[in-house]
Amino acid sequence: MKMDQQAFPILTQDQSTLDWSDATYMPTVSVTRASVTVHNALQGADELVRLIGEQKARWAIEARCPRTLMAIQTVASDTSSSVKAIWDETDTDVDLEVAIIPGLVVVDDCELDATGLTEVWRSVATDGTLKVSKGAWLARGNVHWLRPRIASLLKFYRAHDQLRDGRMSIQRPTTSDTLTFRVYLAEDIYPRWRERWIWHVALVGACAQLPHVGSDWDDESPAMQDLHSLRSQLEEAGVDLWDSDGHYDPALAATAIERLRAQEIEEEEDE
Repeated sequence: MKMDQQAFPILTQDQSTLDWSDATYMPTVSVTRASVTVHNALQGADELVRLIGEQKARWAIEARCPRTLMAIQTVASDTSSSVKAIWDETDTDVDLEVAIIPGLVVVDDCELDATGLTEVWRSVATDGTLKVSKGAWLARGNVHWLRPRIASLLKFYRAHDQLRDGRMSIQRPTTSDTLTFRVYLAEDIYPRWRERWIWHVALVGACAQLPHVGSDWDDESPAMQDLHSLRSQLEEAGVDLWDSDGHYDPALAATAIERLRAQEIEEEEDE
């Protein structure tokens, strides 16, 4: 189904439009390299809830990769507030960001009660309703980016004289703005920070700190959403999590996020 946004009122997550008086839309997005799951929540938008209940509108996900030109639209099959999109990992370029956009799409021509809309829309409504065409988006979430996981988790810094040669120190996120670990490298190894072995050592260290991350974060914060996505990726890979009954292994978690390559190991042995 082609999903286009024409001149219809839309409820955005960031409230960038002025179409609704008091309604809010909050999706919780969990992504892996080959799937995304979205749990959607509406407040103050009874008109949209009614359309969902009548199956005139359904939750949807749009995923796009700029290099492979993958464009997938997945629409929920029922009135559930959750929807999951799955694609072949080969359809995406893992070295580029893939755009994930959640929202609510009209699946059958219908009428939207204008009660909760702003005066501009109520003034053009006919008998208190607006005709909405199939394919229109009535709610849109912020763009979420499926990024190469190792690149999104780590950021490298020169430690100057704070660390002895050959040493690394990792600082876990201090705010809920982003799930990014600050990796400090000693002067002698900082020039080599782009080498994968350094990234893997840092990733194991970051994974070791995951049990201590996010306890005071709001569930809707960007970093917590990233943490949910990371948990989904590890669960999908069969890794026991730090809060499960199993044994959490940071090295296993790190290599599930970014696997070691046998070719690189062989090259190091040859040196």
